[in-house]
Amino acid sequence: MPIRGGPLATALLLERSHGAALEQARETVARVGRSVEAAINRNLLQVDSLLLGLPVLLQPVVQGNRLDGAAASLPLRELANQNFAVRDLLLVGADNLPVATALAVSRRRPLPLPLGDAYADTGVPGGVLRIGGPVRNPMTGEWSVFFARPVTLRGVGALTAVAELPVSHVAFTVAGYVALYIVLLIVYLGVLTYLAL
Repeated sequence: MPIRGGPLATALLLERSHGAALEQARETVARVGRSVEAAINRNLLQVDSLLLGLPVLLQPVVQGNRLDGAAASLPLRELANQNFAVRDLLLVGADNLPVATALAVSRRRPLPLPLGDAYADTGVPGGVLRIGGPVRNPMTGEWSVFFARPVTLRGVGALTAVAELPVSHVAFTVAGYVALYIVLLIVYLGVLTYLAL
């Protein structure tokens, strides 16, 4: 027994399949986009948390009203060694010169990107993470991004905690997610092309 309305039913079925495939592809691309955004935010939060926790770690090396720079550099070096994203950690005074650093070579020279207008706010003004760069580090020749956050050490006062991240690390972190996003976008476009045929 022949099925009535065969061409009409087939067209209706194809149209519904086309719509469902498009919606599924859109949802997949949106989900990957949210994953990329979350991964970048996690990396920024990790650096911000690292800087925010420095006063607690460094308070024991405050003697009287003075920070022992050499003693403060030891925990900074350990933190930088444990965190693959960070090249250098610095505590910078009001004169824009490092008070303590993870890398010995950074102790006697100013930041490659002085604190101030070259740094952009990342959120609500007033004591939050600021980002500066990218700028070429004159000691290493590599491009770096600097994250800065005001901190206070009891007895010493206000300082700025700074983390230097090589651009290559930031790019590598983002590149993996962007590549996945591009692949899914190509699949999405392939579905559109296939369904248009």
